[in-house]
Amino acid sequence: MDKEKSKWINSLEKFNLKGLKLYAGSKEFESQFAISFDIKALPNYIAIDSKGNIISVSSSINDFQKIVKNKLLEK
Repeated sequence: MDKEKSKWINSLEKFNLKGLKLYAGSKEFESQFAISFDIKALPNYIAIDSKGNIISVSSSINDFQKIVKNKLLEK
């Protein structure tokens, strides 16, 4: 999230982050995206299953990895 999309793009290029990146718009934490997913901190990790269900929204990579690992073990 960033007020200026160009700064956001520059950060993505600089840090070469993996995964899907979505620009939430200039409203940052007040954007509809942040409000919908109750995002109050960055970074934030969102896992969506093959059916489109949200299985995890977390600002902790460790919690996120545990949830995803457990979900994969269910199969």
